[in-house]
Amino acid sequence: MNTLIDMIRAFAELPPSRGITFYPEDLEDGHFLAYRELHGLIGESMQLLREAGVGAGDRVIVPFESERDVLVAFLALVGIGALPLSIKPYTFGGDRASYAEFVQTVVERYRVRHVLCTSSVAELALAGESLALPRPTRSTTPELIDAGPEDLAFVQFSSGSTAFPKGVPVHHGRAIANMRFIVSLDERRPEDPGSTWLPLYHDMGLIGLMTCLMVGSPAFLHSPAQFLMDPIGWLHHMSRTRSTVFVTPNFGIDYALRRLRDAEPDALDGLDLSALQWVYLGSEPINMDTLDELCERLRPYGLRREVFKPCYGMAESVLIVTCAGREHGPRQRSLGPGAPLVSVGKILPGFELDIVDEDGRSLEPGQLGEIMLRGGTLAARYFESETPICDEGQFYATGDLGCIHEGELYIAGRVGDRMKVNGQSYFASAFEQIVELLPFVRPGRVAVLQPGEQVTVLAELRDVRVLFARRQYQQALCDHLFSKTGVKVRPEDVYFVRHGQLQKTSSGKLRRAAMAQAIQSGQLIETDLVRHTTDRLRGYFQKIQYLRHSARKSA
Repeated sequence: MNTLIDMIRAFAELPPSRGITFYPEDLEDGHFLAYRELHGLIGESMQLLREAGVGAGDRVIVPFESERDVLVAFLALVGIGALPLSIKPYTFGGDRASYAEFVQTVVERYRVRHVLCTSSVAELALAGESLALPRPTRSTTPELIDAGPEDLAFVQFSSGSTAFPKGVPVHHGRAIANMRFIVSLDERRPEDPGSTWLPLYHDMGLIGLMTCLMVGSPAFLHSPAQFLMDPIGWLHHMSRTRSTVFVTPNFGIDYALRRLRDAEPDALDGLDLSALQWVYLGSEPINMDTLDELCERLRPYGLRREVFKPCYGMAESVLIVTCAGREHGPRQRSLGPGAPLVSVGKILPGFELDIVDEDGRSLEPGQLGEIMLRGGTLAARYFESETPICDEGQFYATGDLGCIHEGELYIAGRVGDRMKVNGQSYFASAFEQIVELLPFVRPGRVAVLQPGEQVTVLAELRDVRVLFARRQYQQALCDHLFSKTGVKVRPEDVYFVRHGQLQKTSSGKLRRAAMAQAIQSGQLIETDLVRHTTDRLRGYFQKIQYLRHSARKSA
C-alpha cells in the first residue's frame, strides 16, 4: 500500500464485520458502516461530485465534521483527484462574520473553487461556489484515479498559534509512511479497535482515524461535543467496545479527571479498561500530576499507567515525529526552575533532530534549546508558498523548545512561552499547570504571559462568587505561584477573565502574542468581567425573589 487510493481500493476486500461505527447522537446508539459498504458509498459520492462539476485538481474546502457523509465525501474527493482543504467547521453560536472572513481568506489565498456545504455551514453565506454535500444511499464501484506517492492528496492546516493557519500539503506517500510509523509503534492488528473523539479537521484526529482505515481495524468515531458533554460516558464506551488504542491531548486527561472528581460513587460501576493497550498523548504540554491522578483513580478498573505514550508531532510532518516506546510509560526529569519536563520518546526512522541555542549553534545533550527537524515525512514547503519549510539539507525551526537526554526528546514548550525573570528562564506552560491546581480556577482555562517586564496571569473561575473577594483570591494565586516557583507576581497582574477572553487556535493552543497585545493596548479590562458577572447575579437574585413572592401569593 503506497497511496490513499490503494487504501480505498483495499476496503472492498475487508471482512463485512470490520468497519466504522458513527455516533451522531450519543455515546451508545451508533451506526455501523462496513468498510465494504464505505467503498461503495465513496463510489456514489464520487459520481455525485463529478456530476456537480468537480474534477481532478479542483480545490475544495471541507469543513470537516465528524459525520459519515463528510468523511465519505473527503475520501471521494481524494479518489477523484480533487484537492480537499480540511478546515474547522462553523461552531453553533460562534461569530459568523469571523468564520466567513476566515473562509474568504482561504478561498482567495489558495484559489479555491468549491466550498462543501456540510451541516454546520449550510446556512452561512460563504465565498466560493457552494457544493452540496453528497448523501450517497447505494453502492457504486468507484472509478478511482491512478496516483503515485509524490502526488498531492489533501491539505491540512497548522494550528495558527502565532499567525493565520498555514496550509500544509500532504502527499499520498508521506501520509501512508507516517501512518505506518504509528501502527508499527502500537503493533496494531486488524482486530484491534480504535476510538476517537478528536475533530477531523485537526491532524491528530484525521490521521489517527485513518490509521484504523489503513489497517482495516474497527473504528469508533464520536464528535468532540459528545466527549465534552459526558467524558465518563466516553470511558464506558471504551469499556463496552474493548477499544485498544486512542489519541488524546492533555486537555482530555484533565477534563475527564475533573468530572471523575465530582462523580457519584456508582458512576464507574461495570467499567473495564483492561483492553486498552496504547494511548497517544500529544499536542500540548503534559501535566504529569493530573495524569498520575487519573491513572490512580482508574487503576481499580483495569487502566495501566504504561499505556499512555507521550508523543510529539505537527501538521508539517503529517503527524508524528517521536513517541515513547512500548517498554515504558510516561516519565519526566527536572531541568532547572519550573515543572519537570516530560519525555516524548525517541525520534522515528527517517527524521533528524538538532537542538540549537538562540544563535543557531548546536547544543550538547541535556541542554535546552529550539528543536530543529528535517527528513522523514516533513513537507518541503507550505501550500502555495514559495518559502520552503526548510531548504534542501537544512533544518526546519519548529518553534518548540526541548532537549535530548539519553536519546529521548523532552519538550519544554514553545519559544514564545519562555519568560525571563531575574535572569532565569521559565516556561509559561509550567506556570499554567501550577495555577490550574488551585481549586477556584478552571483547569485548561489559564494563560500566563509576559507582555512587558511583569508576569501576567489570566484565569477563568470555577465559581463567580470569588469575584466578591477578588483581591484575596488574587493574592492567594500569587502566593501559590511563589511557593512553587520562587517567582513573585503582583496581584494587580492577575486577571479573572470571562469565558472566551482566552484566545485559542482551532486546535486549542493559546494565542499568547494576541493576548499580550490585548493587555498592552488596554483591550483586556477586568472590570468588564465584574460588571458582566454582577449583572448576571443580580438577575438571578431578582428572579429568585420574584418566584418566592409568587409562591407566597399563591399560598
